[in-house]
Amino acid sequence: MHRLFVFKLLLTGIALAGYSVASNGQTILRTGEGEHSAVVSLGVAADPTLQFKFGFASDEDGSAPSTFFDSFTVTLQDTAALYTAVYLTADATGVAWAPYTPGGEALEGASILRSAFTPINLGRGYFYSEAFQVSAPVPESMRGHSLNVYFDLFDNQNSLQSAGWFSEVQLVPEPGVTTLLLVGLAGAFIRFRKGDPG
Repeated sequence: MHRLFVFKLLLTGIALAGYSVASNGQTILRTGEGEHSAVVSLGVAADPTLQFKFGFASDEDGSAPSTFFDSFTVTLQDTAALYTAVYLTADATGVAWAPYTPGGEALEGASILRSAFTPINLGRGYFYSEAFQVSAPVPESMRGHSLNVYFDLFDNQNSLQSAGWFSEVQLVPEPGVTTLLLVGLAGAFIRFRKGDPG
């Protein structure tokens, strides 16, 4: 339910600007500090794959029914705002990959390759925290256009804090078989270390 609100916010172009950049290159957005949106300009999309790292952390536990939780959304849009693709929305309940977005470009969740890794140190502990390295296709309709990637942190204005961060945003050639194999093995290794068999 809360994700529909975030999508409407993105598609209408309403966002609050402001963010902080850590010394290690990560851009961090936090609720309660007026830091809710950041954009990375990619130029013309000659390469068909978008790569980035991101994480989301929150003191919310994700268990309250019918609640608009703080959330972090990653969106690709051409500079003329003709095409929009929402890659993910993360909140305290987990990550929704390639969520349905009215008016947006259709993406398949399975086409977004992701590998979980240990979240960065945000200077304090959070109840919930996760991070991913992502490799995802640029929709055919957006190739050849100048593109921006938007990182938006929705703040539900409650007293619980959340943060989203990102780094290493780039367009790259389509990953080969070796890259796909390495991403899959990394994900399997992380699940094995956490004791999750599947």
